[in-house]
Amino acid sequence: MLPVGDLTLNELPALAVAALYALWDELPDLATQLLIERPAVFDRYDRLLAEASIRINMFLPSAVLVITLAARQHGLWWLGLVACAALLYRGLVLRARAVAVVLDSVANRLIESPTMAAVDAAARGPRLAGS
Repeated sequence: MLPVGDLTLNELPALAVAALYALWDELPDLATQLLIERPAVFDRYDRLLAEASIRINMFLPSAVLVITLAARQHGLWWLGLVACAALLYRGLVLRARAVAVVLDSVANRLIESPTMAAVDAAARGPRLAGS
């Protein structure tokens, strides 16, 4: 899932959408490259991703616990699902921020992306042999 909305995707040219999907597929390799070339930036990415993973992975067990308590004890436990939803939402936001750290590093040319290199080459157009 790309970190952009459906309306944004509909407005982009097909090649830009293809480049976004290619960048999304490159994300693990780009993160590794970030670790090697910019450890301080990678630390931020890693921290955000770890916090996101904890929150996202805690959602399902928490929701099951709240549902079980609501069914067996008291109906007010259903309000606990709001906290579970907030936990999931916060995890998804943190994951998007982690992805943004890597994509910002590519945009600011802190790391090199093969996809962006191909896009840059295509944007410059074909070069003639004599020029």
